Amino acid sequence: MKTGRTLYGVATGLAIAVAMSLSLTAPAMAENVVDGNNVVTGGTATNPVKAVATKNLVMPVNTPTPDATFTFELTKVSLNGSTAAGDLTTMPTIDAKTVTLSSSDNGSTGDGAKTVSKETTDILAGITWPHEGVYTYRVTEKQDTYTEKTGSPFSDDMAYSTAAYELTVYVYKDANGTFYAGALTTTLKAKDVASDVVDTKVDPTLGGKPSVAGDYSQMDWTNTYTRTDAGNATNPNLKVSKTVAGALGDTTRYFDFSVKVTNPVTVTATDTVYKAYVVDSTGAKVTTAANCGTGCEVDGNYEISFTTATAENIKLKHGQSLVFVDTPVGTKVEVEEAATADYTPSYVPTNLTSVKGGVIGANNTATVGQLLGLGTASAVYTASGSNVAAFTNTYKTVTITGISANNLPYIVMIGLAVIGFAGYVVVRSRRRAKAEA
Repeated sequence: MKTGRTLYGVATGLAIAVAMSLSLTAPAMAENVVDGNNVVTGGTATNPVKAVATKNLVMPVNTPTPDATFTFELTKVSLNGSTAAGDLTTMPTIDAKTVTLSSSDNGSTGDGAKTVSKETTDILAGITWPHEGVYTYRVTEKQDTYTEKTGSPFSDDMAYSTAAYELTVYVYKDANGTFYAGALTTTLKAKDVASDVVDTKVDPTLGGKPSVAGDYSQMDWTNTYTRTDAGNATNPNLKVSKTVAGALGDTTRYFDFSVKVTNPVTVTATDTVYKAYVVDSTGAKVTTAANCGTGCEVDGNYEISFTTATAENIKLKHGQSLVFVDTPVGTKVEVEEAATADYTPSYVPTNLTSVKGGVIGANNTATVGQLLGLGTASAVYTASGSNVAAFTNTYKTVTITGISANNLPYIVMIGLAVIGFAGYVVVRSRRRAKAEA
């Protein structure tokens, strides 16, 4: 629900008084007008005032929009202020309106969330009014119209808005005897956003404020949607892997990581716990506590608990991976590998996106002996499917000095040749000396 709704105090009271004091035989005006207090006037028999409902569906960034239909129902409240059954019977029944979303609705993104908004058609279209009067209806969203999924390939959760509005329509009669909706007000009676103010009037017109591109009717309902893919060891929702490279790299050595996962924007609980475990290069669970660093605990199933927004110290060696199978789409991820002397750290991300929505670059390398972080400077969010941060530590190149064993045979042969030539010279010199004697 839009946050621009404020209580206008005296101004609002004045607007209500003006609306109520309008003559039921007032002359028709040329076009619909929304004043500063969100009172809609200017309806005519050929162009009556209009009102539409907006559905806002908020989900974590990277979440596919579900195929879902949302329904808005109108119930009779009063006629000219009377709630008597006889008066309510004379009020026309207004059919429910719907909004349908699909995977092709991309919406807008920001602050780790994706919001898809769509409006209904005109709620008052086609209504035949029986006579002049002030007709008031309550507008609410029908609950639980979406069938939530469980198991494979994913499970999801739809939290419904409980907002409610009173739509008051002022019906007039023109010179031809036609009854028409000449004015209306829409008042928030139950809110779904903490910053909204109950009993504030909102603008229910199609497209909202004409001066704001992409704006919508302020008679809106905001639902939240969360999706969790069914991950497993070979295709986890999130994986942090370790590879050791370099001719002299130690494949038995454990490297230290700080790993933090934080709820997506639609999960507000502060005590959410996610489960992870370590697997080897074959995907088999590692059944040892050696992968837990300071403060980290592993249970009897060799699973590690991660409380949302709390970092855990993890140790991984060559061929091992830390895998999460229950993190929702849009989970915020932060991974930092500690500095290790003589090793150059780098990582390659797959299916992970930054807070600004751009894919993280693949050339993420620190210098020898420095730490390397993923998502510590800017937020990184998981997408639907398998998300991988593949860390590699490359051991420094070592130049070996001295005689190479590969050259030894040639050196021996040259040495023997030198010795043989020296012996030949000595023997020849002695023979010459004897001959001269």
